[in-house]
Amino acid sequence: MIEIFLLRHAETIWDSSLVSGRTENLSLSDEGIVHSLSIGRILREQGFLVDKIYCSSSLRTKQSLLGLKESGLWKDTPIIYSDSLQEVSQGEWEGKERRCVMTERVIAEMRIKGVCFMPPGGEAQKDAAERIYNYIAENILNSNLQKVMVVGHANLFRCLMYRILGFHEIMINKIGFDNLSLTKLRFGEDGFWRLDYLNRIVS
Repeated sequence: MIEIFLLRHAETIWDSSLVSGRTENLSLSDEGIVHSLSIGRILREQGFLVDKIYCSSSLRTKQSLLGLKESGLWKDTPIIYSDSLQEVSQGEWEGKERRCVMTERVIAEMRIKGVCFMPPGGEAQKDAAERIYNYIAENILNSNLQKVMVVGHANLFRCLMYRILGFHEIMINKIGFDNLSLTKLRFGEDGFWRLDYLNRIVS
């Protein structure tokens, strides 16, 4: 049995009126930095340890993980940074105002195509789901690890949940992943996935 914990990055300085996406150099807000230190202290006091950490190569996930480690958590835990864990790409839309790109025509097309919809120069949710699933299968499921942490992004985690739990695609954007929330998955020797909890606030 392998336990996999998903941790979304801390709060960023991003303007929510703009389309986000990968935006690799997006940094944490002051509140996000303080929050990551606080969560790190709580997890340390709870004795929360993992065998290995896999982290998106984006700045905001690196900063979140640094805040956790600065609290004294996971000092000697191996960390792997990977582009394969970056957020779902929104292509040419990234950084543009939502109201300008989310026209009635675009929204109608998104409803028709669902997870196969792809922004100009971007990535479909279905493709992102395969990307993160294949990475986890290759690097985690085929290892001797028992307990790992994946530090990443909300939309990518939603895609992963869609891929492994098999729910209808209409639900993919209805799943919440708050900043620095924990989600726990287990993969058994029987080849089945189990969801223990979703979007749990650390306290």
